[in-house]
Amino acid sequence: MKFLIRDSVLFRFKKTDETGRSSNIATQLALAFHDHEQEMLGLPEVQRVEVVYKLNRLETQIDDICVVARNGDQIAWEYSLLDTGEAAILLPMPDPKPVRSASAIIKFKGAPDARKKRQD
Repeated sequence: MKFLIRDSVLFRFKKTDETGRSSNIATQLALAFHDHEQEMLGLPEVQRVEVVYKLNRLETQIDDICVVARNGDQIAWEYSLLDTGEAAILLPMPDPKPVRSASAIIKFKGAPDARKKRQD
């Protein structure tokens, strides 16, 4: 189950190992969750994170509850929800991609080159 908050953060709850990585069966949807270049479920660009719990070595109690962002197999960032050091933590958000107009992308044959004007 996935949860979407204010059309900007998509998260799911998972159990993790001691390194902070959850394990999933490698379905296309599971792989896409950690590949931020892929669109997921037709949603706009959102930050995808996991709220994970870490068990102790004997798996008899929860040692930590964390928010983890991954890029593929690499952990991009992680912080503990049980750490009482700060009352509020800002969630790092991706920079918005600049919107380019079609006229900035398409160059018609014989049209003046704007780059030449900038160099002069």
